[in-house]
Amino acid sequence: MKQKIAIGVSLLFPGLGQIVLGRAINGLFLLAVYGFFVLLGVFRVIACETPSVFDDRLFCLALGAAGTAWVCSLIETLQFGLERKALGTEADRDAHIRKGVVSYLKGEFGRAAEEYRKALALDRNDTDARFHLAMALKAQGSHRRARRTLKQCLALDPDTKWYADIHDELENLRS
Repeated sequence: MKQKIAIGVSLLFPGLGQIVLGRAINGLFLLAVYGFFVLLGVFRVIACETPSVFDDRLFCLALGAAGTAWVCSLIETLQFGLERKALGTEADRDAHIRKGVVSYLKGEFGRAAEEYRKALALDRNDTDARFHLAMALKAQGSHRRARRTLKQCLALDPDTKWYADIHDELENLRS
């Protein structure tokens, strides 16, 4: 929600999005640059002696600089907002893996598999979640699905920390 508000206010006034996201120095700098060039442009319009304001080079420079500050502000707000969202996603993924491990240790293999699937929904390439999902499937008796999940884990990252465990489990599931 905070990211949406930051983007909205950044559309109106450059720099305010950064301030909302807690990056006050960047926000104040961009707001000051934008304000300076907008005021310069306004003064050039007032003092313009040419038939068209766009014939005034200083006005065009001020307009371009103000636009550049606005675009930079919007890009930085989007970038920082997406980074914060990604961090939240990573924390959510890790929380699902932890809940899955707890459920697995309690013998609640179905619930553990559900938590690992939630973690994989947030990051399809997470080898930890995929390996644990395979172990939960094996504990439930779904050997074919466990084997397929282990092979997917190995295909995603052949140098995974689970390499030896995956090969041992694949051997156990073959018998």
